[in-house]
Amino acid sequence: MATSTASSENRSDWVMEISIGLGILILGVGAWLFNTYAKPQTSNRPVPIWLGISKVAAQMTDGRMLSVKVNLQLKNKDDQSILEPHATALKTVVEQVAADMNEDDITGPDGMVNLGEAIESGVNDYLREQHLKTRIKHVMFDEMILMP
Repeated sequence: MATSTASSENRSDWVMEISIGLGILILGVGAWLFNTYAKPQTSNRPVPIWLGISKVAAQMTDGRMLSVKVNLQLKNKDDQSILEPHATALKTVVEQVAADMNEDDITGPDGMVNLGEAIESGVNDYLREQHLKTRIKHVMFDEMILMP
């Protein structure tokens, strides 16, 4: 009887080892299939396109100096190549908009929003004067320093 119990235990050990091996094999094949055939989910969100305007220093209406560097978010990726030749003019527009402001316009909780909207409006007005479509979506500030 001792032999029968030993061979029975031996057989159950083999069955358990084969089951574990098959489980690992199935998991490995499943991981390989997933990595090989699963399509990565790509985001359908558009990537923002930016046009950088070099730093501008302007004397505001109250005599203070404002130094600002902005990036303009464009509506389409093709807009960047269209607007790059106008970069100097766009810098001048940003300078003029800043010069038309005063400290009260740009300080406070809505100060940067007001300045950003004024720059966006000024640049889009310039583009319409040049018979180009409005292409500026948003304005992002890299730097804004109000000097006494």
